[in-house]
Amino acid sequence: NNNNNNNNNNNNNNNTDLSNTEEIGHVWGAGRGEFSTGIAREAVLEMRIRGINVRYMAILWAMCTLTEIKRVLLMEMIARVLKRHVERSMRDWPSMPDEELARKLVKTFNTYFAKSTDRTLHFWSQNLPDMLCNHFQVDPPGFIATATEISDRVQALRMAISLDKCDLYGLFMRVQDITGVRFGHVTPDFFENKTLQTSHFEHLSPMTRPMYILDYYQAQDLISVAETKIGKEANDLYTRGVDHYSRSLNVHPGDSMAFTNYSIGLYKLGRLQVEMGKVEEGSVFLQRASLGFARAVYLKPTNAHSWNMWGMALHQMIKLPLSLLPATRDALFSEAEGCFARALQEFRAKYEEIMNQCPPELVPEKQEDAKADASKVHDHWGLLLRQRALHTEETDPEESARCLEGALKKFRESVSLWPRNLQAFHNTGLVMRELAIRQKSIEGHDSYSIQAEEALEHVLQLSGDVVLSRCDLASLLVIRALVANRPAPDALVLLQKAEHHYNTCIEINPQAYMALYGLGRLCISRAELMAQDAAKAQECMRGVGMYQRVYQVYPEYAGLYRSWTKALLDLAAYVKQGLATYPVAIAAESKLACIDTPSQLDALYRDAVQYAKVSMQHEFEDQHTLCFQLADALMNWALFNSEQGDDTLYTDKFREVQEWMERGARTLARAKHPKHTWDQATLPQLAMEEDQEIRYNALRCLRILASNASVQEELVVKHDILGVFASPSSPLQLEGPVPGVRYEAVFLLANLVALPANRALVTSRPGLMSLIWGCASDNMPPIRNLASKCIVNLSLEAACHNSILHQHRDGECMIDCMMAALMGPGQTMSQTSFFLAYTLFNLACEPVNLPGLLVEPLFDLIFQLISMNDDDGVQYTFKILSVLTSSEDCRTFLVSGLVQRVELGCSLHTRELPAYVLSLMATKAACVTDIMASRAIEVMRDSALADPDIGLHFSDMITRILTSSPGVKEALCGNKLVKE
Repeated sequence: NNNNNNNNNNNNNNNTDLSNTEEIGHVWGAGRGEFSTGIAREAVLEMRIRGINVRYMAILWAMCTLTEIKRVLLMEMIARVLKRHVERSMRDWPSMPDEELARKLVKTFNTYFAKSTDRTLHFWSQNLPDMLCNHFQVDPPGFIATATEISDRVQALRMAISLDKCDLYGLFMRVQDITGVRFGHVTPDFFENKTLQTSHFEHLSPMTRPMYILDYYQAQDLISVAETKIGKEANDLYTRGVDHYSRSLNVHPGDSMAFTNYSIGLYKLGRLQVEMGKVEEGSVFLQRASLGFARAVYLKPTNAHSWNMWGMALHQMIKLPLSLLPATRDALFSEAEGCFARALQEFRAKYEEIMNQCPPELVPEKQEDAKADASKVHDHWGLLLRQRALHTEETDPEESARCLEGALKKFRESVSLWPRNLQAFHNTGLVMRELAIRQKSIEGHDSYSIQAEEALEHVLQLSGDVVLSRCDLASLLVIRALVANRPAPDALVLLQKAEHHYNTCIEINPQAYMALYGLGRLCISRAELMAQDAAKAQECMRGVGMYQRVYQVYPEYAGLYRSWTKALLDLAAYVKQGLATYPVAIAAESKLACIDTPSQLDALYRDAVQYAKVSMQHEFEDQHTLCFQLADALMNWALFNSEQGDDTLYTDKFREVQEWMERGARTLARAKHPKHTWDQATLPQLAMEEDQEIRYNALRCLRILASNASVQEELVVKHDILGVFASPSSPLQLEGPVPGVRYEAVFLLANLVALPANRALVTSRPGLMSLIWGCASDNMPPIRNLASKCIVNLSLEAACHNSILHQHRDGECMIDCMMAALMGPGQTMSQTSFFLAYTLFNLACEPVNLPGLLVEPLFDLIFQLISMNDDDGVQYTFKILSVLTSSEDCRTFLVSGLVQRVELGCSLHTRELPAYVLSLMATKAACVTDIMASRAIEVMRDSALADPDIGLHFSDMITRILTSSPGVKEALCGNKLVKE
């Protein structure tokens, strides 16, 4: 920036600077070695003063445009890599005789500098480029660069390394300077044709690092590299780094900073273990980290950094299961708050010390550092309060709300101290997201969501950590899209915005597993909002494909397998319909290309069960939910085996289903509801509890168990499961705070009425049919679809028709209820229109039901069913019309209604349908007057003029009208319309 300002203000200054940089380069190029005590030390010092890690020197090298300065930086990087290599070759020097040590050092330095040997040529061409690129990062965290840019920089750095172009003598002097190894009688041209001998070795400087310091720095390197990796690779690097810190502490157990860094390694290793699903191992490392930080502050009570990290370690422990905690969550929370308070106290003391003792020229920079450190403590304290809010949300909502407000206050204090702390803005967005989730209205949710978006957008504009910021922003948009009662078109727009952010993340880093995982969840959520089954199937396949990519990048990611299992079970339904496949490009292990549907389904269910079991091993929260999910996957697989005629496999799998259901119920009871007994006999009573979580899980258990016919019969006859639905606290009546209570209830009911023996029992329950109609107009399309499925199954039994027609909500007829199901919020599923058309057809086939169908809204319903564009639904709608026109009473009703609607609509369906009905009636009875026939022909003529192809379709209808009876034919023979 200073150079740019100079360019703008004074070109002469720029020229002077350039001459100076050339002079600097000549100092090195002349081979005098002055560089070793001059520019290199100064450059490193300037970087450290400005808080730039020396490992980022490759970034400066890549940005630099002056050739001589690039050369200086490259030589310093090579010297530092050789220094590390020398130190590692000296690991055993304390016990090594001087003669042997001299021989080893001479051999090592000849490998670097003996230009005439093959060993040196191989080292410079093969080993040194790898060492340089591994040690000096070209893509540090927070640095904005695409994968292509990073690859280009690495390649450029490798190509810049040249033995022929390097001043070996200058490099030799610099390596001696920073290692403390001393050789004598070496001239500038020595390495052109000579090699070092033991006689050249003089001594080791007293400054040469002892063993424990080498371990310390090597540990720092390993931990630093581990932070850029994921999964097993990161785990191995963290483990090695912690081992080196441990060796260093064995030599100097009183080093507070060494204890702090050792504990940081344990802390990061523990977090990674938990993320990979190894919760118990992670718990051990986090507790060891906590003890390490405690030791560090005991050795140096003023170490603010150690106090801060101790609080962070306790915060991570609070997230663990209670069984793994060394104390109660409240005790750990209080202890963590105490650590953060002490850290702030020490940082304030540090700030005052800077004001009193620091040289004036360094005060502004040191003040900025102290403010930044204190700001981060406020940040971590705010995150702790947010975690407490999550833990107390169910048990103490008021305390939870206070904690969220406290977290917001901490993040604002963080920003006021250090406005450049983008993490504080990021965390503010996360808290606003939590507040949005807790709102019951769309308006309240959007109010907080917009504030969260603004905070995250601010981070996105200024931060280099683009992937993390974009992922959180996309996640916020997905949550906002899926809030209850939001219209599907609005939700789909929000999901489209979220998808853009995820895709941008993947373009920046194709290995960004959180973006891939988030995009997979987005696809599955979008599938649930779509109307057409074919589109839903394609979106579901895409979601499964995204989960497969996450598996390829980070198979240890614990959060993957629960979502993957659900997606596979969703996909199975579309594979059954022939709308989707489970090919080798999606399947993780099964080769499924070009095989039949049953084989695909078998492999799909097998994978779903496998991933559900992996999820059980990797996740520690909501174990009961994971048990139920596994039971669900096994039940689907068992039913598939039964459909394939393999009753033995069905019996075996169902027995396993019951075992997992019992285990999930026990886990739930032990974790949250110890006073309840969870078994098949008590589940119906639990499904009527006030606690919505108990109801949800009880209904889910019942729904899975009811997939078995014998268990279903026992539930209906012995345990009166239908009494749950007809009770005053029916789960069909009100949606509780736990999502899915009503969905699980209507899903269970759909399973029950699939058996003919249960249908009359359902309609005989007072008020139950009206509740089912209520579900048919629910705000959630999946609930409307399942309720419509229940109704069509009930309509298959003539004994149920009277209840379907007359047991509905006050002020509505059955046709009104059907219209409400088709016109409800969100996209109506295509299957819903088919179920309702099929129901109407079943009712119309019974003459006794006709009076209940001949109501004014019938016409609107028929038009709506036709407009759904579902082939099966349209087919049954025309079947309904065919049945209705067979009755003289219905014809009179239809004539009076349809003739009035001939000119009302402009779409093809609304023009074609009245004419079609009139033509049906004209062929069945001599009740069509010339006026009616003229109206019908007029509609057909207008439609044919709009589209000539329609004229061919209508010609058959016109013929039928003209030949329906002699009177009609005679009346119309001279009609102008007929001639046209």
